[in-house]
Amino acid sequence: MSHQPQDELELWRSYIRGSLDSITEARLDALLQGDEAAFAAYTAALSSLESELPGLEDEAAYMLAIMEILPQAKLSKERGGSRKSWTRHPLLHYAIAATLTALLLGSGLFDLIAAETDHLMNQADASSLSERMMEATAGWLDSWKR
Repeated sequence: MSHQPQDELELWRSYIRGSLDSITEARLDALLQGDEAAFAAYTAALSSLESELPGLEDEAAYMLAIMEILPQAKLSKERGGSRKSWTRHPLLHYAIAATLTALLLGSGLFDLIAAETDHLMNQADASSLSERMMEATAGWLDSWKR
């Protein structure tokens, strides 16, 4: 960007008119997304070209069309939003986790795992603890499938 305000204003005017090469246009696009000063310069150039830019042919019809679309968009958002809101509620996730924990505790699964782990940790084998854990888990899963 140029340091002179008039050159900068003319650059943004060329950008708005679409008369820049693609590389400069891409650079200015990137500036608009991340630089507030560039955006302010762009809006100044846009307002200075207001008389050149095309206006709405029927502004009232355009506003009515937008106003008709808004209630439909709001209704569709409300319909979809209410269904998602209860399924994403943390209390539901907590209740599911608590129920699963209670089922696993009641079935004795944690007792089996604890007993097997205690047995494996107290062995004096030369094999590593992780190998023994894998063997015990595989054996437990095989017996559970039967």
